[in-house]
Amino acid sequence: TGTPITSTLAEVWNMMRYVRPDLLEEFNVTTFDDFASTFTQPVENFEPRATGESFKSEVRLAQFVNAPELVQLFHRGTSIINPEEIDLKKPPLKGGKPQVVTLPRSKPVGDYMRELEAEYKRFERMTGKEKRENSHVPLVINTRARQASIDLRLVDPEAADDPGSKTNRVVDEIYKRWKAGEALRTAQVVFAEQHESSDGSFNVFRDIAKKLIARGVPASEIALIHDFDDDKKRTPLFAKVNNGEVRVIFGSTQKLGVGVNIQERLQ
Repeated sequence: TGTPITSTLAEVWNMMRYVRPDLLEEFNVTTFDDFASTFTQPVENFEPRATGESFKSEVRLAQFVNAPELVQLFHRGTSIINPEEIDLKKPPLKGGKPQVVTLPRSKPVGDYMRELEAEYKRFERMTGKEKRENSHVPLVINTRARQASIDLRLVDPEAADDPGSKTNRVVDEIYKRWKAGEALRTAQVVFAEQHESSDGSFNVFRDIAKKLIARGVPASEIALIHDFDDDKKRTPLFAKVNNGEVRVIFGSTQKLGVGVNIQERLQ
């Protein structure tokens, strides 16, 4: 695999459990709890709540211990090849690093976030029994906060189209790059995990596509990966992205992430 570990220590343990369970036995870490307690320790930090209106104390496994032993365990079970060893060519990033676009929070989003914060405080005041009966509340608040930060219509499809939303800024950014890349027929990939309201009546991707078409981008140059539901349909679509026929493609990382080869004209 080219990406054995992407984000969590659990992936290290699962990889070793799959390929070298004998090493886990040798190091006496055959269960994940044993593995985690041997190589990490909990760290308490203050983190912003999903609404961004206040902070809360969180304890996470965020610090490694016994790192030399962990490295020894991993290296005994894997063969690692660095990109430099195989002369792997990678395109440079413009500016040398990802470019972050920061937007001020619009008033409608700020008002909604304060409503969510008040709802969370009501949850915090509940008794232990009440919290157990309403254990879904923090997850719902977190999901709504993430949706609202993208576009309030993901929470309420009847909400007004906020000119200051991330959605509308993305329209500007995509159009600017589409226009600049006309001569070379460059392509763009637009990712979003939260892109559709719960009732399906509002879709961020379709909203952006509609606005791009209104600005003059041909509909034939825009594609939503979710409209192509099997490999037989996706293969010719990916070919069109690589040859410059489709210049803007939308999707989630699950559908447009690892294993999708559409990089020939990406800008």
